[in-house]
Amino acid sequence: MRGYPWYADNDITRKLGPYAAYAAGRVDFERLYPQSEPVLDWAKDDIKLLNQSILDDQDRWSWLSGEPLVRDFVHMLISHPVALTALTKVNSAYMDGFRDFSEFKQARIHMMTACRLLGHWDDHIIAKKWLQKKTLELWTRAWIRHTTRDSDIRRYHPTEKELDHAYQLIPPMRTPKAQRKWPWERVYSSIGLAEVRRANI
Repeated sequence: MRGYPWYADNDITRKLGPYAAYAAGRVDFERLYPQSEPVLDWAKDDIKLLNQSILDDQDRWSWLSGEPLVRDFVHMLISHPVALTALTKVNSAYMDGFRDFSEFKQARIHMMTACRLLGHWDDHIIAKKWLQKKTLELWTRAWIRHTTRDSDIRRYHPTEKELDHAYQLIPPMRTPKAQRKWPWERVYSSIGLAEVRRANI
């Protein structure tokens, strides 16, 4: 079995790779991104509360300077603006939950993203079952991004109820026992994961 990120270097993965790489980066970004930002009125609020807000802001945003996506944005903005323009296409597809792609392309992107996100696992631990579970989670969150794309930050931090609802809507789970019927092997083989082992548990 090849090493991390395990999927093959072929025409399919080269085309979809930028989407998977960006999606993987966004997972960490959204995990760190503040869920709420207090809005204080300088004319009405207590000065101690305002001073504390400034200190909180420093803690809340201090991580941004070292965030890989932000560093990439700044680098492209200064050194390679054409690449930044191209990235807007990838970001647009991400924010729309990749819904303009076929179901199989969506599955491939999410599985390639899963491969990238599970990079802290040893090669011998990786199995189709774990990749599929992570793929379904990412697909569910993408479905939520699409359905809430005009709303606020909640799309980055969905509730358990929202996740459960979206999970029932993604293509592999739409019908009873769909997970067994859905052609996962076609997805595995198309991105070079056909030889990945199956978990026994």
